[in-house]
Amino acid sequence: MEKTVLFYSAGPYGPLGRQLATRAAHELCRNATALHVERSLAQTMAASWRASAGAIVLLGGAGMVAEGSHAGAASSIAPTDAARVEVALQRERIRELRRAGRGAVRGDGGRARAPLLIVATPPPLGAREDAVARAGRHARSAAVRIAAEREGARLLDLSAALRPVHYEPGGVALNEIGVSLALALVAAVLDARCGSRCDLARRRPVAPVAAPARAPADSAGGAAQAERAGVCLSGWMGVSVEAGGASIRTKLLEPLGAELLLALTHHAHDGCTSVEACGVAARLHALEPFAAIDLQPMLKLEQLVATLEALPHWERVLRAHNTGRRVSCERVAGWRNSSDGAPYRCVGIYMGNTYLAPVLGSARLNVLRQLHDIRRCLALVESRELAAGRRYSRLVHSRLETVWLRPHPPLELLERAAVWIPSGEDYYGGWNDRHAVLSREAAEIYMRRWDFIVGGEVLWIDPQMRRAVVDDGLRTQDENLVRNVLEHFHLGPARRFPAVQYLGCCVASTAPDAWAGRRASRSPTACFSRACVERAIPSDDVTAAVSAAAAAATAGKHPAAAPAVAAPSDAAIVGQPTLPIRGKYRSEVEQAVHHALALALPGARYRVRARPDAGCGPVEIVAPAAHAGAFKALLTPLKRRAFRKQQSEYLVFTDSP
Repeated sequence: MEKTVLFYSAGPYGPLGRQLATRAAHELCRNATALHVERSLAQTMAASWRASAGAIVLLGGAGMVAEGSHAGAASSIAPTDAARVEVALQRERIRELRRAGRGAVRGDGGRARAPLLIVATPPPLGAREDAVARAGRHARSAAVRIAAEREGARLLDLSAALRPVHYEPGGVALNEIGVSLALALVAAVLDARCGSRCDLARRRPVAPVAAPARAPADSAGGAAQAERAGVCLSGWMGVSVEAGGASIRTKLLEPLGAELLLALTHHAHDGCTSVEACGVAARLHALEPFAAIDLQPMLKLEQLVATLEALPHWERVLRAHNTGRRVSCERVAGWRNSSDGAPYRCVGIYMGNTYLAPVLGSARLNVLRQLHDIRRCLALVESRELAAGRRYSRLVHSRLETVWLRPHPPLELLERAAVWIPSGEDYYGGWNDRHAVLSREAAEIYMRRWDFIVGGEVLWIDPQMRRAVVDDGLRTQDENLVRNVLEHFHLGPARRFPAVQYLGCCVASTAPDAWAGRRASRSPTACFSRACVERAIPSDDVTAAVSAAAAAATAGKHPAAAPAVAAPSDAAIVGQPTLPIRGKYRSEVEQAVHHALALALPGARYRVRARPDAGCGPVEIVAPAAHAGAFKALLTPLKRRAFRKQQSEYLVFTDSP
């Protein structure tokens, strides 16, 4: 049965509702239509029940129609009381909408199914919005968020998602990116109702995109999808990059057919201020050509402190960090600059690791700088798109010091509507923040974590901030922020693929603040973690030889016989050609070696795991069952060098092709 998605708006949001409904008719679920209505809310809801509407989107919240009694009361009371009145109004209107359709029947006499109620925070009004209007929108957005949470309605946070850059210059209409972003977020909420019955790749690119100049074969033997993809690497230009980035070029950029963008920083100790003077091309020689590059001074600790302490919501951030019993952060009296050490003395934050470091947390961490650089990636993307006259369909963010052992899964396997991240490194309930494959729309959310901190949206996105009590010092890391951001905008859970990459060992640090308070003669560079794991993976020739022997030994036998294949001795493995590996974190290195070894088996490839509900699961590695014995034989001696897992959940041996 065809479903109808109703966009309700009134007053200043009328044009936006019409614009979204027009485009949604083409870009939402294929079995749905979209309409824009401006009748009373009660009439709209009753009509939606009779028409068996699938969903109704309330642009600007549930209290769009002016209520004289509420408006009159709110104008004469204190701001805090006015906020309570606004929340009460929103909650009552949501209840009214639900009551309006209670007992409604369809035209054929059957019971109507309740539509999915999506309550959207007030989006910006483009060029019309001045400072007063912006403050009012933020206050109303807070009320809508609270009301939606307490009444169990789906929240669509357009106020946080849409920015001035998403509007036509000088107007109130959304531009192409703005429309695509808004509809992508609507579709993400609708997926809860449609589920796997909707084609999750249903959203067509807004503008035509050309195929990349080259589409090399991926490890599965296919060709990269004809999409325009961009990979942005961010970080300090002096970080250690293995072989000038050779593995990034051959195993990330080429398999994806992607352009490379660089958002780099330099600091005073580098002795240079330009791309040429810093010798970036020579340092990253394997990564040339660069589609775009931006080199800026690294933000100083004093700048970060001044930026955060000037925020109107900074007092709320500090109060949340000092309300619980296990976490506290106090301003260091007399602090002036980095020579005085850390600006805040925090207790209860694990290893000082928080997305507000180095201002709150460890001064050796650079999380805020990293988030700022990721935001610069998005600005670089926008300028590149403007210069090229066409948009990217996919964007990838990754760390500059990443080393890749095998090719990245091809885009044709990675559903465009999903956010894809590597397996592992999900610290304390968060999600891996070191690499992400994004649709152009999802990048507008993922790459704006800095904006959410500066703009105050983090007060609602972070559950601890929302409760105004930061009492779990383990869940303050950027991995937690990644998960919270994606879930807040209904872009989670993130989909996974088997990690075949790791961070190289840290030789120097991106942080000039790491030596704050020490003698000037001390080294200005340091590492948050100096751990360096050394491993060796058998060469492809060794893997092929052992696989052939194992396959011959088990020919005609049941795959269960594969484990009986004799494993080569440690000396036999070590004496053969190997690929030396030096990585920063043991678990990450071990996962990468595990998956890389599996992909080296003859016939191994990536595939998307099917789910019982006909949906799409994670990407996994599938290999012929005849080579299971070879894999175990090759892995066994490596396990005794600290491999802890028997077999990755992303690896499957099968008899079927």
